[in-house]
Amino acid sequence: MDAELSTSSDLVFALKGGNAFAHLTFKPPSWHSAALYRRKLGPDGANGQWTSISADIDYPAELTITDSLPPGDVIEYGVFRLAADAAAGNQPDIRHTVCCLREPAEHGIEIGRALIERGGTYATLVADTGTRKTFLRAYVKVPPATAPTSGVAVPNNEYQIFDDFTQPHRVTLKPLSSDTDYNCAILVMDNAGNYGWHARSFRTKQRKYSIKFENIKVLDDGDWSARGEMEFRIVVYKVFDEPMLGGAGPAWTTMSGHTVLNDFRFGDDDHPLRLSEGEFRGIPPTYFFPHTEVYGPPANAGDFKIAVNAHGREFDLTSDELASTGNSVELFWPQILMPIAGANEEFTDQEYTLKAEKDTTQGSSFEFSVKLKWSMTYL
Repeated sequence: MDAELSTSSDLVFALKGGNAFAHLTFKPPSWHSAALYRRKLGPDGANGQWTSISADIDYPAELTITDSLPPGDVIEYGVFRLAADAAAGNQPDIRHTVCCLREPAEHGIEIGRALIERGGTYATLVADTGTRKTFLRAYVKVPPATAPTSGVAVPNNEYQIFDDFTQPHRVTLKPLSSDTDYNCAILVMDNAGNYGWHARSFRTKQRKYSIKFENIKVLDDGDWSARGEMEFRIVVYKVFDEPMLGGAGPAWTTMSGHTVLNDFRFGDDDHPLRLSEGEFRGIPPTYFFPHTEVYGPPANAGDFKIAVNAHGREFDLTSDELASTGNSVELFWPQILMPIAGANEEFTDQEYTLKAEKDTTQGSSFEFSVKLKWSMTYL
């Protein structure tokens, strides 16, 4: 959904005996009407019902909302594609939460303990405020970061923001980048708007890949009258940004300009592989190369990802036939082995098949696949 819901600050401060004002702007999506709702959040899931602010707002209309909030209120604003989604209790497509604090606080809120259990792509914040029912908000940012302070507006886009109303507090901070330092500013507030700030720093764990290459299987050798003669190339890259064909991010146009960790070559012009012995019996020709590579610290640090590209050539007398993961002679499009964010981030021997397709621009029928298993751990 390309709708926009923005607020000047997710924290508002009310002077003693008064309320504070929350200001929001809503722009509906360009292709569909949308409904804007609000509800009050309460401890341990005791949330209010969604109430409509405006239903079925059409583009290019723009709506400005001003709500008066008493100290201690936590209001969630949600954008739903359909009003029925709110009535059914579904999660909003877009949400913002604004909380109102008392300024100055009459009673500071202390945290008895605040532990951060680190993972590679997440962290778990455990905080105890005793018997008082409190709202907790964690602002997480890569340094340098200044913790939000009393009376200072905090733009939502400067921090990853995580809310929690359970007792004791246990909130998962994700997704995070691996092998990265973070500052965490923790706000706790009671139902009267009294609050306290606490700060913690942590570093996420380092990522380690393990890849077991198993075989290359020829799906079509591109040679109907004889045994195919071919070569293969499998390249492993370290990447920090996901490649894109357009817009932000690097495009995979050639192999150059990217960090190559391994470049496996099987066969060449003078020594082609002949793998079609079983093709006429319906058995896909297979080249076995059991090999394991490990990519991790200290050689590979930071929030890196691993990408694998496969490229092959079947030799003919007139013109060679090509196949690649990019389905084009010029374009190399490695497949990223994407990490999983959260508690299930570690796994072992997940099967993956990398398919190199024919180059249709030159009438090729050559196709093959690379079978591998990969594992992910964090140190």
